Amino acid sequence: MNLARTFCNVEPRVLQYRVGEFVKKSAAVVMVILFMSGCAGLNGRVGKVGFEDPFTRLGIVTVPPNAEEQSGVELRLFPPAGNFKKTVEETTLYTRIHDGQGSEVKLNQTTKEFYRSGSFQDSYVVRTESTFQGYGGNSLEEFEVSRRGEILKLIQGKHDSKDGKFTITSWTRTPMFPMSPAKVGDTWDYEETMSLRLDSFWIKQTETSPYKIKAQCRLAGFAEVKGRRCAVIESVADQIETQRFKVLFKNITLYIRAKIQETCYWDYKTGTEVARISKTQATTSSADSSVNDQSLSQTLSYPET
Repeated sequence: MNLARTFCNVEPRVLQYRVGEFVKKSAAVVMVILFMSGCAGLNGRVGKVGFEDPFTRLGIVTVPPNAEEQSGVELRLFPPAGNFKKTVEETTLYTRIHDGQGSEVKLNQTTKEFYRSGSFQDSYVVRTESTFQGYGGNSLEEFEVSRRGEILKLIQGKHDSKDGKFTITSWTRTPMFPMSPAKVGDTWDYEETMSLRLDSFWIKQTETSPYKIKAQCRLAGFAEVKGRRCAVIESVADQIETQRFKVLFKNITLYIRAKIQETCYWDYKTGTEVARISKTQATTSSADSSVNDQSLSQTLSYPET
């Protein structure tokens, strides 16, 4: 899934590696709440909470497994054709939800992925360059990853926008895919940890504890996405975090409880992602500020044609 994952959803949505990085989504929730709560003066349009039907939007049709799929499919990551892929992510985010209404922000992110051979026989170096439409800013990340989705080495990771910058100082992830071929109903876990250094006029970190998650994954079935046969991988992560910041001259401690759910449509023949639906719900509170927030978001990801 993609932790991953920019300081997401508003200037935040920075680093989201295609299969789904929960850590970046968790970090994103924190930043969005700080900006949208009034701490940094950013506001969205108030409206009724509601999301577009992702299955119609992405052209997803559920199909029964064929004989090959019933016996198990191998889930692996391979470079796309031409070692290049361009992906669009459309995010709708609501914060300060009350009585079915919330502050709405819509964001579009375009990411270019470049692949080259890694230092191991079964690894690749992936370089991603992302831009954020309508808000400004860009991000760059480069890392070495195995065919099972394990992050073997962080080379660089940074985000730059008008509101500030942040750098990924460390990023690790255990294999995202199981060792053996998976059948419908099979489950597996992976863990991810990321440390970030924030440099913003508005917000400073006073404690740099890493973001950590443990994601539970399941092969839920199979689908066709605009005619491409895909394995449907459902992943979920629950998280409780405490993060400390200085917003202008005030110290703020945030207590965050978040649930992140992702459904990835994985072309197991080519080893590439065809579509992804990400949903996040979070509650954020603070004893030393007015932050007391409920937020919901949905992100739709698909290749640009």
